[in-house]
Amino acid sequence: MTIQNILLPNATIAMDDTPMTKSSSGSSINFAREDHNHQSPGGIVSITSTKTVTNSIVETQLVGVTIPANFLNVGTTFIVRASGAISTASTAPVSTWRIRIGSYTLTGYIITSTVPVVDKSLTQKPWSIQVIITTTGTGTAGSFMGSGTIQGEYSTTLAQAVKGLLPSPVVTPINTTVPLMLELTFQLGTANAANTLVCYNAVIEVVKM
Repeated sequence: MTIQNILLPNATIAMDDTPMTKSSSGSSINFAREDHNHQSPGGIVSITSTKTVTNSIVETQLVGVTIPANFLNVGTTFIVRASGAISTASTAPVSTWRIRIGSYTLTGYIITSTVPVVDKSLTQKPWSIQVIITTTGTGTAGSFMGSGTIQGEYSTTLAQAVKGLLPSPVVTPINTTVPLMLELTFQLGTANAANTLVCYNAVIEVVKM
């Protein structure tokens, strides 16, 4: 008797062909367990080098992935995770995190966002963010729901150091029959050489098809 039959006598095990359309090994779009270069069951993209935003007020992508046309179903769910460090000048800047989805980078619909108040004169204070995005509608009038949390040592105020992200109150139809860019972005409100955000790790995963 096999181990499978001892544990689950009447069970069968199905092949896992998720999360995305098959592509070349090592690329950002692969079958879940076939891409041995990435060794990540649900991961579809991750950064492989540090992303830095400094002395700038330009919105910058920290991690992003192109979702194939017609890939999304109602209930398709992604998790976006990232972590890094932030430093600030003697006057603290505004800091904005966004999750966007759209046909082009940095211009897509904002699924969710947050603007935690950071302290002044910070030096390499850690932060981490996690957001869950669920597809709630598909077709030419697709829709998404996103929420999550950002936390870190960037503020001595608890309500800012642990800050929630809620779904955007603006409902904008998104055409899921075309390729879409899903991305996490960051933007500083003041350009100063001392204002720096570093992203060390970032990943986007499919957790439900």
